[in-house]
Amino acid sequence: ARLPPALLSWLVVPGFNGSFLLASPVTGYAIEGYWPGFALLLAPFEFLHVPWLCNAALGGIAIYLVYRITLDVTEEPRAAAWAMLFAFASSAFDANAISYYSMQAHLTLNLLYAWLLLQPTAKRAVAAGVVGSFALVLHNPFPHTMFAIPWIAALAIDRERRWRLVPLFLGYIPIFAIAGIGWLMLRNHILGIAHVTATGNPAKGVFVWPDSVVANMRVASLAKMLVWAVPGLFVLAFAGWRRFRGNRGVNLMALSALLTFTAYLFVKLDQGHGWGYRYFHSAWGVIPVLAGCAMAGNSPDARRLQTFAGACAILSVVLLVPLQMFQIHSVISRHLAQVQSPRRPGNNVYFLNPYRGFYVSDMIQIDPSLRDKDLYLATRGDSMDAQLIRQNWPGAVRIRANLWSQQWYLGPVDHRVTVPGDGLGPHFVLKFSPPPR
Repeated sequence: ARLPPALLSWLVVPGFNGSFLLASPVTGYAIEGYWPGFALLLAPFEFLHVPWLCNAALGGIAIYLVYRITLDVTEEPRAAAWAMLFAFASSAFDANAISYYSMQAHLTLNLLYAWLLLQPTAKRAVAAGVVGSFALVLHNPFPHTMFAIPWIAALAIDRERRWRLVPLFLGYIPIFAIAGIGWLMLRNHILGIAHVTATGNPAKGVFVWPDSVVANMRVASLAKMLVWAVPGLFVLAFAGWRRFRGNRGVNLMALSALLTFTAYLFVKLDQGHGWGYRYFHSAWGVIPVLAGCAMAGNSPDARRLQTFAGACAILSVVLLVPLQMFQIHSVISRHLAQVQSPRRPGNNVYFLNPYRGFYVSDMIQIDPSLRDKDLYLATRGDSMDAQLIRQNWPGAVRIRANLWSQQWYLGPVDHRVTVPGDGLGPHFVLKFSPPPR
């Protein structure tokens, strides 16, 4: 995007510039801090005005992959069906499949990656490399890297299969070179290397040695993993691993999940928003697969375990999933209620204080196609906010104010910005002159 440099502090939350977004105060050019893979996945859905369908479709694909992997490991369709039920009956899976988080894409692509490498022929290795390269650039390379390390290491130490690393790495190269390295070059070109250095690398300072704060966060994360899944699911997953621990694919999937969880012990960030433990979600698809493995067989002990697991899954579908979906709805409703509803007909301009309220800064955003009737801006103080209003909408009236927001009503005329952009996306025609000293 190209934003007016003088308006940058209104349009981009100051604390977000250099992390979630990278915007030059000199040129006004702005680009996302995350890598572009998930944005590319979302783009066709956004073009068709159904962006909510993106993660839902990925969730459907993931359900099938859970079935397919379990079937290939156990050779029992019933065990594979159990794995599907465990995934569907877990709130963590359902919640991320109706969200806009990139973690659902990570989960689906990592499952596809694992399925392709269960039997790593040359063609499947190339395909796995292509899938893995796209997973690397979804939003940052860390989740897929942690998932992929056991699979790459297993090929490297297997003399008979070691040569499969060549087609695997060849598959990684094209997408990663274009959407990964090319993206970084584009970002540096748009913003200028000096500005990127000044704002800092978003990953800088993220990795630390575990301390009591990190340990406390991860204990809480472990609790969330248990609460947002079918009761006993992780115990069943452990039982499934023990039963099939002689299977190469089962061991590698378990290692991917374990390495993913362990790696985030060295990350100092909590997950902020999210349902369940979002940082683990890239490897979460392994859990219902392993739990499905525990359901294989038809012995009396297996039938008793299946009866218990079935009761847990059905109770989860009937009680836990609806309860936790209601909790999600309540959290989002309370969050959005912090900003008063817009007055109609006409447009509204909001000035939000990113340091007050509950995650109010996340509402300072602008529709990428400028279809929204209203502007949500970061405040720069009452006097400067008022001057911006007077210079652009002289007839606007301030109708509401509290500790974290001000709402200005522009009147019944439609003031939506529809000016086309300059090839880098739409830009704004707002004007602002600094107040006299």
